[in-house]
Amino acid sequence: MSVRIATAGRTNNRPHDIASQYINFALLSLMCILLISDTATRSYFSIIFFGDEAFGTFLKVSFGVILIFTAIACFQRDINILAVFAVIIAFFVSYYLYFIIGTGRPINFNSLGGYYGVLTVIVFYELAKRNLLPAAMKIIFFVYVAYLLAYSILSLGDLVGIDISLASKKVTIDISDPSRRGRLFIFHGAAAYVAMYSVSKLWEKFRISYLVTFALAVFAAYLSMSRVFMVCLVVVLLLFIATRRLTLVQRISFFGYVVVSAYLVFGIFDPSFNPYWFADTDSSTLAREYQYVTVAQYIRTFPFFGVGLPDATEGLTQYLGRVIFPSDLGVVGVWFQFGLVGVAVIGGIAMYIICFQNVERSSAVLGKGNARTLSLTGCVIGLGGCHDLYVGMAMLFSLIFANTLYNARLFAARARKSQRAISRTPSSRSRATLPRTPAAPT
Repeated sequence: MSVRIATAGRTNNRPHDIASQYINFALLSLMCILLISDTATRSYFSIIFFGDEAFGTFLKVSFGVILIFTAIACFQRDINILAVFAVIIAFFVSYYLYFIIGTGRPINFNSLGGYYGVLTVIVFYELAKRNLLPAAMKIIFFVYVAYLLAYSILSLGDLVGIDISLASKKVTIDISDPSRRGRLFIFHGAAAYVAMYSVSKLWEKFRISYLVTFALAVFAAYLSMSRVFMVCLVVVLLLFIATRRLTLVQRISFFGYVVVSAYLVFGIFDPSFNPYWFADTDSSTLAREYQYVTVAQYIRTFPFFGVGLPDATEGLTQYLGRVIFPSDLGVVGVWFQFGLVGVAVIGGIAMYIICFQNVERSSAVLGKGNARTLSLTGCVIGLGGCHDLYVGMAMLFSLIFANTLYNARLFAARARKSQRAISRTPSSRSRATLPRTPAAPT
């Protein structure tokens, strides 16, 4: 009879299970669409191969997916993540309006579209609640592998002189850099994630497939000739292989970020100090020196709140009279835009979150391999600096941030439940509430 009851129970629950599977599949599919759109946007593939107007189309797709997950959170009254979501929006909108008021430029909230990446935290949080982050991380891996493969093919084709027809009239895939030949712009986050995901899998069990994907990530990084990124990738890998201690790698990565940031910031306080004194003929370093000198005077004028969040590169150029990319300057670029408040939030709190992940908690939820992947990827991003957390690396940061928020909520709930269970046991009550034992007759 017990067998029949169990069978009947499974039969009655089957429609609910099937519906849950379809819902999970739909949510992962939406996340995949968002991921492809983000990868195409961050790598400029959307503009290069689909035309200059495609950027807006991909942004609309990304915002559409974010709105769907926001509606799900509202329907389920998930106040925690909605509050975080609202704070993020308020932070960027306030700095945008601050720039608009200071420069007198017209308001156009479409200019904030490029910062959608930080809002994807609500997407990954909702996936975490349904135990779908491991599956999401696997999807991210395959999408990034496909991108790196396409990037490597295009880069090699460009090197051998193949004429690649572009749909864009404004953007080119080739970065003019006499010091390092012509090179293609790369989405660094994809290379970091694939490399660390592959290393984590190889750490558990040797497989040729993951060795190939690791080699692909390293090869793509080499083709990009991005020296800072390659140094960060190699340093984190060597530290992990040599020490096998993620906590030590986290501390060294964060310490390296602090040292480099202090070195750059010193020139703000002492105008006679030039952090790029070693620049001679290297075009990339000379460009950073030029930008550093430009923004330093504005930082000294607006130290607490910066100049604000520009409506576009053209708006910032019109305001400064020069072409400036604050993301090239690390924490100084953040200080220039967001002031000391932004340095505390982005350069302090956000960097602490991405570098010092609780691997033990993540392992309990994601598995050791996935927890290791997120930790190592965070160390590479952190060592590289805080300037890209809210733009290029925003989606990976949101993944890590959402996992941190969910783990904190999950383990806090478990602690409360455990505390309530302990409080109900007789041994935890006061002696006054226990039944008195009659005294023995004398």
